[in-house]
Amino acid sequence: MAVSKTSKKHLNDKSSGVGLLNQHLRTVIKSTRRSLTAVFFFSFVINMLMLAIPLYLLQIYDKVITSRSTDTLFFLTGVVLVVLVAYGFLDALRRGTLAKLGAWFEKQVGEHLLGSAITRSLRKSVVSVDILRDLARIRNFLSGSSLIPILDCPWTPVYILILFLLHPLIGWFALVGAVFLLTLAYVNERFTRQIVADSDDASRESLDTASAYVKNADVINAMGMQPQILSRWAEKNDDALELSFNAGKRGAIFSSIAKVTRFLLQIGVIFLAAWLILLGQLTPGAMIASVLLLRQAISPMEQSIRSWKSVVKVRTAFANVSRYLDYAPTLREKLSMPTPSKRWRLSVEDVGYRHSSTSSSIFSRINLIVHPGEAVALVGPTAAGKTTLARILVGIAKPTSGRVTLGGYDFRHWASEDLGPYIGYLPQDVELFAGTIRENIARLQEGDINSVIEAATLANVNEVIQALPQGYETEIGDGGMYLSGGQRQRIGLARTVYGNPKIIVLDEPDASLDDEGKAALASAIQKLKARGAIIILVSHHASIRKVVDRVLELKDGRISIRTTRNVEESSGNSIVAKVTGRRA
Repeated sequence: MAVSKTSKKHLNDKSSGVGLLNQHLRTVIKSTRRSLTAVFFFSFVINMLMLAIPLYLLQIYDKVITSRSTDTLFFLTGVVLVVLVAYGFLDALRRGTLAKLGAWFEKQVGEHLLGSAITRSLRKSVVSVDILRDLARIRNFLSGSSLIPILDCPWTPVYILILFLLHPLIGWFALVGAVFLLTLAYVNERFTRQIVADSDDASRESLDTASAYVKNADVINAMGMQPQILSRWAEKNDDALELSFNAGKRGAIFSSIAKVTRFLLQIGVIFLAAWLILLGQLTPGAMIASVLLLRQAISPMEQSIRSWKSVVKVRTAFANVSRYLDYAPTLREKLSMPTPSKRWRLSVEDVGYRHSSTSSSIFSRINLIVHPGEAVALVGPTAAGKTTLARILVGIAKPTSGRVTLGGYDFRHWASEDLGPYIGYLPQDVELFAGTIRENIARLQEGDINSVIEAATLANVNEVIQALPQGYETEIGDGGMYLSGGQRQRIGLARTVYGNPKIIVLDEPDASLDDEGKAALASAIQKLKARGAIIILVSHHASIRKVVDRVLELKDGRISIRTTRNVEESSGNSIVAKVTGRRA
């Protein structure tokens, strides 16, 4: 298997370093200091309690057996049992604290990460919640067994010091072994860090691609595209598998070296202790204690090397979390914006837009003013940029140049949750959410039932909903899978007009409607105009255009008036603008 050049370039662009931490993440980490201090203290006490067994065996061999004292035997055994019970309690407490810390950490950043993922999907057209997998990985690492050996590593010098007390030669032997394992851990980190990060990135890309294919299962199956899809995914997945194999191979080599080193050190300390016994410089009890102490000293280091792959992945996940938090809309400072007035007009001022991947603009210097109670239709050929302009008008896409204002206030100064209640948007592909019809119309809020019914009536879907067995409390399934295309379109329209929004943008609202539905949509537009709403709709049907005041055409680099009805433009209002570009 060979990694493609494209994949290599993509992978090499990723950085596995944590870099500068997000301010919110730094605050969260500071808040964990008390818990981490407690865990660190528990680790110290636990490791001190672990000394009980080597010391117990030392005393049994060197004191109890030689003195044949049963009282001493019972006393020492009782003490060790108490110590082991305390060890078990503190170990459970340490693991429980880490599990609680992991859950708390996820709670502190999870909502912000999801908001950032949503924002990223808008700006980059990348639909992925993989960052939540990173967050889950951090939580599992904190509450799992991979972190425990790392917490035990700092106490290795304590065990080596006790080995020095038993005999200097054994102490030096253990110290050399510990230094060798420490060096091995460093080399392991240097040689596996990048390839593990690359493997992780390739796996993410493969999963995201598979998710996109599954989402379009109907199209793939209906047109017999499955063999081609499977072939394309297999090629991409082969790259991920090769990287994963190479990362696993390197990790296995270092893990095997660490394990063999541990065995050699144990054999070496037994040989050394036996030789010292023959020289009369060590007792049999000290030999057994030396073996146990050495194992306790080097075991955390060896386990850390074995689990270092997960450490690298968590570090990469931590860097991703920090990077995503930089773009979380929920963490940005919010400006106090005024409540939109019914008299405010929508103004598009010298707006231009181009995709980040292209050098040419879709359009530029678009100027348009829409007054309250006015409906404007936007028409034009495919790929002229109509949907892009519609997305800009509701604040989803940010213009490359110029600005969109409501009452003179730039959209960019509003937080989406503040401006959102005054915006109604119906995209071409209506996406509903798992839940009830009522929840979907009320924009996933509890929603006043009277307002929900009012919106449904306006969208001419109230009778359809009432005919369902549970009415507005009917579960519609993920994406509205239990509804027809026309029903989803009407419920989407009801959600759009819920709460009497100030600005309503409809992108092909009549695409899935029959004649009755189109007539109801035209009636709804008339009612919305009477309420003073600003309405912009993209449509190719003449029946809908009859109810609008202006029809603007976006075509061949220009936006121009096709039809004007009952509208008097104020002087200086430019609605003809020069446009450049090729793609929508």
